[in-house]
Amino acid sequence: MTRPLTLLCLLGWYVAASGSSPQSTEIYGEWSEPMKVGAPVNTESNDTYAFLSRDELTMYFTSDRPGGLGLDDLWFTTRASLDDPWGDPRNMSALNSSALDSLAVLSSDEHVMFFHSTRPGGCGAGDIWMTRRHNRRSEEWGPPINLGCVVNTPATEIAPTAISSRMSPSRTRSVSCHQTRSCCRRLRGNCADRAERSPGRGI
Repeated sequence: MTRPLTLLCLLGWYVAASGSSPQSTEIYGEWSEPMKVGAPVNTESNDTYAFLSRDELTMYFTSDRPGGLGLDDLWFTTRASLDDPWGDPRNMSALNSSALDSLAVLSSDEHVMFFHSTRPGGCGAGDIWMTRRHNRRSEEWGPPINLGCVVNTPATEIAPTAISSRMSPSRTRSVSCHQTRSCCRRLRGNCADRAERSPGRGI
């Protein structure tokens, strides 16, 4: 059966300082061969949407493994150094609900986390929520807050991304989210059709 198409809607704005010059494009090396993270991060459940903290010592991810509060939950695991193995994942119970909670991302200073949730109290079928912490090394997050019914709509907002360029004094910022086709028509953003894929079995 063909899965429904969703759209990746990109909203961006650029504020340029007078006299600023274009920056050279950063060039990166080739990707290494994929390597499975393995246990205890990966399980027989769906363990997906992983991302690292800046120091690469904390991994946040989504999982429907046993021990969670809902259908999909936010989890994290830590390691002492880049050479050490990952520890046993812990459920982010202060943020999770009995609904779907997934696709977390950190702000550039790592004090704010945005994530998708279908919990009650939102504006539509699924919303973007946020939570704060005072110290980027802290594991204590504040109560989740809905971003409101300007960012969120009666449709589904999912996969938040916060992007900040390294250009100075110019700044480039954008917000992106997977939304429905009607969202893109309303916002008149740059929309690219994207086939929704089923989550993988591991990270």
